[in-house]
Amino acid sequence: MAETANEPAPPAEGGAPAEGRQEQQQQGVETVEPKGNQGRQARPGGMQNMFYQLGVPLIVIFMVMYFIMIRPQKKKEAARKALLAGVRVNDDIITIGGIHGTVTAVMENEVIIRAEDKAKLRLNRSAIAHIVKEG
Repeated sequence: MAETANEPAPPAEGGAPAEGRQEQQQQGVETVEPKGNQGRQARPGGMQNMFYQLGVPLIVIFMVMYFIMIRPQKKKEAARKALLAGVRVNDDIITIGGIHGTVTAVMENEVIIRAEDKAKLRLNRSAIAHIVKEG
């Protein structure tokens, strides 16, 4: 059966006309389709999909860590600053070393306390652990 010039050739196995395939082979170009992607197209937005798979969980983890660890620590620091700023004369305090005493003088960064036996001690404000009784 001879093909005439007016009639197109029947499609070959791959679905492309034999004529087109012959032209591609003559030009040295061969189309090869991967077996796994037959009938599928590449999905657009691959990087966006990767962001949702990796980025969103990381953001959620950092938010949880902020609310569990960082925020309570900041609250403790603020309470400590308020405690040290609120030290007044005649307050009974306990130092971080465990010394009990009464504040007799307050300066910018230091306090002077009177301990047992009328001993006077000069301490940094940061050495105050607790105010037992406000005077």
